[in-house]
Amino acid sequence: MANVSRKSVKKVTMNLSEELLERIEAYADTINVNRTSAMSVLMSEALDQKAALNAVNDLMPLITRLEKLFVSSGQLKQTT
Repeated sequence: MANVSRKSVKKVTMNLSEELLERIEAYADTINVNRTSAMSVLMSEALDQKAALNAVNDLMPLITRLEKLFVSSGQLKQTT
């Protein structure tokens, strides 16, 4: 769960569709927090996941190069 320091909190005004707001409120109920906290958790998790995906994407060329090196050296069978 997100760890947000009270010192760093800023007030934000947002426009959301009713459907999205209902989904956020349902999520808030399931984790027993208020809507604002639920939105903070969801946004933090989404940004963390995006950063993780970017890291994987950044590593893919290196993984491909290593795989080619291992295949060419006979230490790994080529996958198709």
